[in-house]
Formats: sequence, C-alpha cells, structure tokens
Amino acid sequence: MILNHRVFRDLEPLCWYHSESGGLTSARSKAATPVVPIVLDPEYIRKNCPAVHRYKLERYLSRLALSYAHRYANMNDFNMVSELLNRHPLMKKYRWGYFKLRVKMGLPALIPLVRRTKGAKHV
Repeated sequence: MILNHRVFRDLEPLCWYHSESGGLTSARSKAATPVVPIVLDPEYIRKNCPAVHRYKLERYLSRLALSYAHRYANMNDFNMVSELLNRHPLMKKYRWGYFKLRVKMGLPALIPLVRRTKGAKHV
C-alpha cells in the first residue's frame, strides 16, 4: 500500500525513448534532487499505516532516505544527511550502505578521490 491506496504495477513498457542523447537523462546532474516529502515528513503515512505493515513501511522509508542521504553526502550537504539519519534510524539495518554513508560523512575529502579512481582505467 502506498499513500493508503492499493497500487497496480503493469510491467509491460508503454513507451520507449532514447536516453543516450540530449538531456533526457539526469544521471550526470550536478544538483541533488529534492527529497520526496514522504521521507521528510512521514508522520501522516506512519499513523495511517496498519500495524501489520508498519515495519515494512519503516524499512521502505529508511531505504529511500538512505538513497537520498548518499546523494546529499556527495553534494557535501551534511546537514540534510544528519536530518535524514535522525528521522530514519532503521537506515542502520542496511549495513553496507550505512557504513559507506558514515565514511562519506567522516572523510568527505575521499569522495572526489574515489570518483577519480572509479573513472580511471586499469592497465
């Protein structure tokens, strides 16, 4: 259940576009995308979620928040990262992602170094 409504997902693609040219992809965007409101203020969803689904909802919100936290850590916006960590303590359940986030926060100078290393070709 998302936003207190049942969701149907049709896996058949209804359109196709070329993302390899032009500005159709945002993968290389320098700006961080805004955090989805459900991550910043999830209280309405939490209080309306049935008890049997509450843990699943918390895991989903934490995973989504962890993804945004990594984006903001890459942009050196550690205030937003700290806010997301405080609002979603279950991020710690995703051990590897959480560990990488803590390393980014503790050693922000490593982020550009790792990016350059990933882009380098090994001979």
